Amino acid sequence: MKRRKRARDDVSSMTLACAVACAVAIVACAAATPATASSTTRVFTPTDALDRPAVDDADAVRRAFARDFTLGVGTSAYQVEGAEGGRAPSVWDAFARAKVGSARASEYERGIDFYRRYVDDIDMVASSGAKEFKMSLSWARLMREDGSVNEEGFDYYKDVVREVLARDVTPRVALFHWDAPTWLCKGNDAVTCDGAWLDKDVIVGHFERYADAVFSRLGDAVKIWTTIEDPLTLASLGYGAGVHAPGRRSVKEKMLAAHNMLIAHARVAKLYKEKYKRQRGQISIDLKAGDAEALAWFARPLVYGDYPDRMRAELGDLLPSFSEDEKAALTQSMDFFALNVGSKLKPFQLREALKSVQARYGDKEIFVTDDGVLDQGQAMDACLNDQARIDHIDGSLDALREAKEKGVNVAGYFYRAMFDDVDWVEGVSARRGLVYIDHKDDLRRYPKMSLEHYASYMRGEMVKPNLGAAIRRQSSSTADAFFVSLGDKRSGETLALRGFITAISAVFVTAVLLRSAPVVLHDDDAQRERQSLII
Repeated sequence: MKRRKRARDDVSSMTLACAVACAVAIVACAAATPATASSTTRVFTPTDALDRPAVDDADAVRRAFARDFTLGVGTSAYQVEGAEGGRAPSVWDAFARAKVGSARASEYERGIDFYRRYVDDIDMVASSGAKEFKMSLSWARLMREDGSVNEEGFDYYKDVVREVLARDVTPRVALFHWDAPTWLCKGNDAVTCDGAWLDKDVIVGHFERYADAVFSRLGDAVKIWTTIEDPLTLASLGYGAGVHAPGRRSVKEKMLAAHNMLIAHARVAKLYKEKYKRQRGQISIDLKAGDAEALAWFARPLVYGDYPDRMRAELGDLLPSFSEDEKAALTQSMDFFALNVGSKLKPFQLREALKSVQARYGDKEIFVTDDGVLDQGQAMDACLNDQARIDHIDGSLDALREAKEKGVNVAGYFYRAMFDDVDWVEGVSARRGLVYIDHKDDLRRYPKMSLEHYASYMRGEMVKPNLGAAIRRQSSSTADAFFVSLGDKRSGETLALRGFITAISAVFVTAVLLRSAPVVLHDDDAQRERQSLII
């Protein structure tokens, strides 16, 4: 009888334990799950990443993070602005219609409507904590074939720069990011586009006049310039492989286009340093990092005045030559190294690339001006919860920290793109931004988890005292440390897991406590004692 009574009491104890644990689980999950969450929508609202208050004395934390280190975001004019406002056709418009299709061409013409929404978009940039905003100008928006200026286009960029500066963000401006006006092509035939970067006598003069107009109108406000964005990719894919605009396929033309871009850059840099010296700015060119030999194709002339001997030996007459004046201009044309690393470099590769650049080309400041991760074909929820992008940013910044500790003069990092833009080949289906653009709902903007995460770096929150990966708030509790390791993402998954583990813990603890209680409890004091154990 006593054994049966003991068994019945054990069952009653476990039943009561489970009931209490279920109640605890319900309360825990309810407390852990945001009121606005659902199984089909993201957990945070579009303003979550921007409205969170900064930590106390964030400026002091940021100074400790790395004094004078720049963290920013970037865009590209052709990929975000669209064709509104009187922009003339570019070689990319013609290439898209001829080689990619009218649907893709329409995506380029629309962009993400930055042209009209730039005020709100710049608000988002500033609210994220970015110290600098890297942008490019549309040559086709600003200049006409006869050399005259489209002042309406300049008024637009003046407004953009004014809005950036008004929010205590520094503009960093590229003159050219691949979207050459079609009138640079002979006979305005942009489909084949003979001319443009292939005709030194024409293109260099046009580029210099364009830069002169820009510096005279924007140079008092903009102090950091780059001339050409990633000339290697334009030469290789646009003139060598034919898969980018203008779609030409020739090794000779590839080398010639690259050569003329270097000369045009040097001429514009000389113009800026001489005619606009009073503006006290800096100028450089954005180079593609990664492959050391490919980088040397451009970096060697810029630092030492000529191509590598190995290139000359292998290519012979296919490699053009610089005049002595051109060599001299090249070596004085770069105030800092601007490196485009894309998403192909792993953290250790980025660290080694930075060390190699300094070892080969001297101690100029190095800025990683373009780094990003490309997603394709993902649903909205997957795009918003972009852990891979967060991991990539952490890895890149940790590589910069390690390089800096090794003595490399790395001075800044830019994630591009701030917004999901229109990819050069894949269009809107490829997403690289920190902000999701909903092309099915009036181009609405939705910050991704990665924006909130990168913003913690840019604001100086939750960071190590020197440059490095963002760390979570420390906790003395082992359980808290476990949840911290999952990431401070405000995600419903993490919070629900916290509630679930709390509930399971309650089941276990309650069962143990009840199992150790007396078998027969008739005394009121004993009853109260057991209740106190449960509570």
